Amino acid sequence: MGEMEQNQNFKEFFESIDDIVIVSDDSGKILYGNRSALLKLGYSFEELTNLNVMNLHAAENPQAAMSIFKDILQGDRQICPFSMLRKDGVLLPAESHAWGGMWDQKKCLFCVTKDLSIQEAALSKFHKIFDHNPAIMVLTSLESKKILDVNHAFVQTLGYSKEEVLGLTIPEVGLFLNDYWEEEFSANIRENGRMHDIQYQIRNKKGELVYGLFSGEIIENQNEKTFLTVVIDITETKKTENELNYQIQMQELIMKIASTYINIPLEEISLTIRASLEEMGKFVRADRAYVFEYDWEHNVCSNSYE
Repeated sequence: MGEMEQNQNFKEFFESIDDIVIVSDDSGKILYGNRSALLKLGYSFEELTNLNVMNLHAAENPQAAMSIFKDILQGDRQICPFSMLRKDGVLLPAESHAWGGMWDQKKCLFCVTKDLSIQEAALSKFHKIFDHNPAIMVLTSLESKKILDVNHAFVQTLGYSKEEVLGLTIPEVGLFLNDYWEEEFSANIRENGRMHDIQYQIRNKKGELVYGLFSGEIIENQNEKTFLTVVIDITETKKTENELNYQIQMQELIMKIASTYINIPLEEISLTIRASLEEMGKFVRADRAYVFEYDWEHNVCSNSYE
């Protein structure tokens, strides 16, 4: 295969892909731009080939862009993290990979750029949902376990500022009540890669208990794996549930005690009253329970059962 045929194959391939492809000489003058480059950057072929690659990458930081360009020419690096500047002046979120080669028998620089507009829009949407969600949200590094971000609901519900928790692990913050719960939490992630609607109690900054319904999912991006934890605060629901259960148990105890006095022999009344006092005392977690009799005629109060 001759060089001209090889270049033609390159051009056909470059025209068929969605990524932006720019070919420049070793001074940065653009020699070629594919169909995606023209459409996404808004230039005609003639306009694009009259530019230098620095015109496309240097808008954010000219000195850094020039330094990266020199490193790429020398083969010291391949990735350029800067956005690209469109003809209308709008920055296009992008990541470029570049390497040296030959084009029309001359040294050149190939640059293939991934348009990150969709990813940036999705990330922006995620951050809006994350920040404004009424549920507590925590983003942690899967490798280091350190907290990368927390949302407004975390700050408002648990009383910590972002600055107090970022860079720490959940155990270092001291959210869980004991080591067992922390290990169970981690085991759920290791075994299943996710968790759904698991109840834990955690502590807020004041040391008060918060009942939470925990769910979580691993999120993979280009840089690292992270774990998103979502906690629905069910403290008020749990309090209402506990109060209702307490009332039901109290009613059952009262009915049980009342039933013991039906047709009870007189000689067993004292023992039954003491047994009832013991049950009631244990139920309300009292150290002692008494029955007092008041003599209204003589204004005297006496302890009859204990």
